[in-house]
Amino acid sequence: MEIERYKEISKWFNETFPDEPLLKEKILDKITEIFQKLPKDYYLDYKDNPNFVLINEIMDESTGETKIETMVNPFFLMFVTLSCKATYDAVIRDLNKDNKICSDCKKENPKEAKRCMECGKLF
Repeated sequence: MEIERYKEISKWFNETFPDEPLLKEKILDKITEIFQKLPKDYYLDYKDNPNFVLINEIMDESTGETKIETMVNPFFLMFVTLSCKATYDAVIRDLNKDNKICSDCKKENPKEAKRCMECGKLF
């Protein structure tokens, strides 16, 4: 995909779904994080096979027929997993934004807590 087309689609996405750019940014951060950790030969595999679905022809030894096996690209699975993780983290952070954090043990506690549930320190 050409960079101009990428920018056009991204602009459409941001304008059409104005609440999602933050989540998109978090997902892209996660994807960047994993690509920085990929061994060089894995990255080259992705570069050579960017499709989400891979097709593999296999020979059925019992019948001699060629069958098509559809496989999900492992990089796509990483994208989905990281997207779900980023979404989960964002939702949990939003749900817990008012919780108290213990200054001693760093444990998160409900906002109504008078003492830390982990170490008992008074808030």
